[in-house]
Amino acid sequence: MSETGLKLAQDKMAAAGIAQQAIDVFTYYYRQLEEGVSGFIPEDTIEPLVDPPMLSDVAVSEADAAAALERAVIIKLNGGLGTSMGMDKAKSLLPVRKGKTFLDIIVDQVRHARAAYRIPLPRGSYTLTLHFFEGMQPEYRSGPFDVLVEGQPILRSFDPLSSGSRPTTQRWYGSVDDGVLDIDLIRRGDGFPSITGIEVEAAPRAAANGG
Repeated sequence: MSETGLKLAQDKMAAAGIAQQAIDVFTYYYRQLEEGVSGFIPEDTIEPLVDPPMLSDVAVSEADAAAALERAVIIKLNGGLGTSMGMDKAKSLLPVRKGKTFLDIIVDQVRHARAAYRIPLPRGSYTLTLHFFEGMQPEYRSGPFDVLVEGQPILRSFDPLSSGSRPTTQRWYGSVDDGVLDIDLIRRGDGFPSITGIEVEAAPRAAANGG
């Protein structure tokens, strides 16, 4: 480890077109390694978090929760493979609660968040196109479920896997009178309903609802 070695590495990365931010990150960890930083946190330096605030202790109305969820962005960060912890598989595959892995819980959270959509729109006529796609993993299947648009069912007991692994679409034509396009997914089985994509286009006039 030396200044010369670091400079050679920086120059090589710059010549290869590596972003300066990535070079800076490399430089930071090079310095850390140079200073003998191991990256390990000794257990005797860790203090437990006692009596943290609990969600169950907070009173939030359903209306407030729904309003917040509509504006929420879900970001999941991959924590790495955990090979330095002696693991032989990704940490996301570890069972953590009632037999469910981190990945199972992430899927459940996302699908619960997608049970309903409230899309603000000016009053008018629209064409709504819903896209569905589902892999062949039965443990993550979403159907069967009903799809309601503006309170009216446009699909009943729909199962995306019924078309195999091919994407499917469903269209709805109608008007929005209250400034919000409502889409609700109602479970009819053990899965968690989900929509892969939503398109909304202004229509010249309202047509009869249909698929």
